[in-house]
Amino acid sequence: MGTGAELVSVEARFERADSGATDVVLSGLPDSVIRESRGRWMCALKEARLALRPGKLYLNLVPSARRKTGGALDLPLALAAAAASGHLEGRALEGTLFLGELGIDGRLHAVPGGLAAAVAARAAGLEELVAPRATAEEAAWLPGARACAAERLGAVVAALSGAGPPLEPLVPREVDASPRGGPSLDDVRGQALAKRALCVAAAGAHGLLLVGPPGAGKSMLARRLIGLLPAPTLEERIEVTRVLSAAGAWPGGLVHERPFRAPHHTTSYAGLVGGGAPPQPGEITLAHRGLLFLDELPEFRREALEALREPLETGRLTLARAGARLELPARFQLVAAMNPCPCGYRGHPRLVSWVRRPSRRRHRAVGRAPRTAPP
Repeated sequence: MGTGAELVSVEARFERADSGATDVVLSGLPDSVIRESRGRWMCALKEARLALRPGKLYLNLVPSARRKTGGALDLPLALAAAAASGHLEGRALEGTLFLGELGIDGRLHAVPGGLAAAVAARAAGLEELVAPRATAEEAAWLPGARACAAERLGAVVAALSGAGPPLEPLVPREVDASPRGGPSLDDVRGQALAKRALCVAAAGAHGLLLVGPPGAGKSMLARRLIGLLPAPTLEERIEVTRVLSAAGAWPGGLVHERPFRAPHHTTSYAGLVGGGAPPQPGEITLAHRGLLFLDELPEFRREALEALREPLETGRLTLARAGARLELPARFQLVAAMNPCPCGYRGHPRLVSWVRRPSRRRHRAVGRAPRTAPP
């Protein structure tokens, strides 16, 4: 849910019949994607030569009172059906988390949220995770996680039944963690007071508001604050990567830099805070453990700015909707920039600020009488 994961158990029961087709009864509040998965995993079972016998197959998703979404349950549904029909021993499925989307040819396709699934599996005491390669590689980055990759359903069944080689756990390859050549304060000439403000904000994790005319360097300075922050710890890297994975933007390993998000001022309330149908993380969650830069601050919608109060104080955001309730992390540092007036040049040493005023002709055209002097 949100940037985390909740474990789902698949219960299966098979009642054999003498003739006829296999009738599948699926319960536990599945969404349309899971209901349509019946054809996918039944074709995948046939490709693995594990066709179901005539009868009635009952599949229940626990907890049954919470709605299930996505295609990550294809693999556990297929394995539960195979075990209920006698192709597998039920004990072979214990202590392992299975997730992955199945194609009709039996191949496994990656699903988002591998790192969040590994965190949930570790919290539940599960010893192993089996998933498609891309998802398993993501889960393997969690310290102490045993993540195994599989390409096809047949390979998973053969490893569980002992008819094939066991699945080997993946060992993540550490990528180059050297700092990248990002924006630096060394590139800025002058601006001594602004540089001092950036250093103070970076040292104390303070919010910062930059006010000045267009071209003064507000955006340039704000983008260089990220280079002054300390490198994220291992736990912070896991948190940031889990957020990106839930949003479908896994970077291919654990992130090494803090996020920097700069949404446009036309961003909607749901885009900034989070929401939608189904609810999705917003920009403040994507900026978790990093910087959120709001340029042209007065142009943002008031209700969106007012919604930043609680996340700035608590570091978390709770989205309560009719169909879901999400707990999202939102511990970010806020940096904003704005002009001193609508035209932007108030206080400028050379340019004159101006304000458009309605003309008298317009007042007279709409019928307003001119003001007369008192007697």
